Amino acid sequence: SLFRCVPAAAMATRKATVQAVSQMARSTPACAVLARSSMTHAGFLRPRSTIAAPVGLGTALLNFGKNNPFLFQLIMCTAKTSVCDLLIQVYVEKKRQIDWKRNGVFMLFGSFYLGGFQYLVYSIWMPRIFPNAARWANLGFREKLRDRAGLVTLAKQVAFDNLVHNPFMYCPVFYCFKALMHEDDGSAAGDS
Repeated sequence: SLFRCVPAAAMATRKATVQAVSQMARSTPACAVLARSSMTHAGFLRPRSTIAAPVGLGTALLNFGKNNPFLFQLIMCTAKTSVCDLLIQVYVEKKRQIDWKRNGVFMLFGSFYLGGFQYLVYSIWMPRIFPNAARWANLGFREKLRDRAGLVTLAKQVAFDNLVHNPFMYCPVFYCFKALMHEDDGSAAGDS
């Protein structure tokens, strides 16, 4: 894991720790993130920047996501929804045969609604409806707590999501997709 090298480094002095982390970063690719870190007074590593630069495949994924946010969300939501359904079928429901039709319906839901429509909701509509949210999101934690207007905007966003988006958009679409799973077997959409 990435933080295996932290305990030994945290025991040494600041200078020795920085040298040790630099040496580990050269020898262990997973620890390269730590090379961009600095020590706090408590001895814990803290990144100098908001996001430490990951290594290898992580860099490629982050760059792809940054350059193609819609496509990245589409791929991730489709894959995540499919994998989650497979995990539920195998480990929770303990099915001996995977229901591929059901998994396909979840993939469609993940792709079209979670990957496509929710991109529109959260990345296009919400910033237009709540234009001050981005400013508030970029503040530090303490500044956020002191920013009354930002907290009001946050409450409005949560209310919009829970009182408008979820009941009038998400749930109806989800139950329409759920009905597709039960189309051939004659059972009602709410039976399972």
